Amino acid sequence: MGRVVRDIEVKETQKGGHFCRFSVAVKREFKKEIGNNVDFFSCIAFDNKAELIGKFFHKGKPIVCEGRMEFNKFTDRNGVEKIGADLKVENFHFVESDTRRNDTPSEQTYQPVSIQNYGDSDDCVEEAPF
Repeated sequence: MGRVVRDIEVKETQKGGHFCRFSVAVKREFKKEIGNNVDFFSCIAFDNKAELIGKFFHKGKPIVCEGRMEFNKFTDRNGVEKIGADLKVENFHFVESDTRRNDTPSEQTYQPVSIQNYGDSDDCVEEAPF
């Protein structure tokens, strides 16, 4: 579980589908003496999931993402080959915040919402349970 790093932009593929790339910041359970205590995960979602994530999530909003890691080789602007990793989102969950505790979500307060239950139609947004 983490928080969306910046507002999400949904884009269209060449074949007319949709996708979005976004980053999630996740606090570590342990503290390092030196350095950052947050990990950043690059995520990618397609079609229905991309549209829903783009509509309902924004910078700072908590999210739980499930999926698989995909590794891709690419060449940067300097001609150096690198390997990138994305979490391909297969499912995600909305997280309810408990305002009595400084708006900090906990694992006990998230409500799973399976996108698989809503099919692939464009009408799924109206059926979302909130």
